Amino acid sequence: MSSAFIKLKDFAVVLILSSFGGFIFHVLLMSAELYLFDFIGGVDSDQGFWEASFSGIFLPMLFSEVLFIGLIIYFWNRAHAAIARAHELALQEERREAQVRSAQQLMQLVAEHIASHNNTIQAAISFRKNQGRKVSERIDKASQQIGIVLRALSEISYVTPYLNDDHTNAPSPVEALEQKITEFKADVNSINASE
Repeated sequence: MSSAFIKLKDFAVVLILSSFGGFIFHVLLMSAELYLFDFIGGVDSDQGFWEASFSGIFLPMLFSEVLFIGLIIYFWNRAHAAIARAHELALQEERREAQVRSAQQLMQLVAEHIASHNNTIQAAISFRKNQGRKVSERIDKASQQIGIVLRALSEISYVTPYLNDDHTNAPSPVEALEQKITEFKADVNSINASE
């Protein structure tokens, strides 16, 4: 359905409800006036209740009551829609936070295992270097690459989710990880080139 049709439908519903509500409110008000004062102000006493209630002098009052009821319904619907939207946004944010926490826990577990094994490799490399033995450059570079990936994992899981305010346009974690690894490799390569 088009939004214009939905707005027209909503307007028609508000108009019908406000007309009915205004009519009921007017009848109740006129009944109260008749009950309290035994006459309806400014109208001949020989007119009946319905004729007096809907005579020309009370039509502006009836229209204002219909308008008043219509405004109440309109603002009630707007408030209801705003509350529903706020609740939906709060649920989305809650789900996103739960996803971030889950991803962080997963990344932490993976990083702990990788770091543990990388530390063992680094210790073996350091031990060999301290003994004056030659260390394979491939193993040393692989260990550096593991360090780069761990740094990227850490930044993606703990820093990036809180820096990005626009969660809808955020890159996927895989894309973000690949981008960070590329950045960190470029940093390491520039440091190695300058040495």
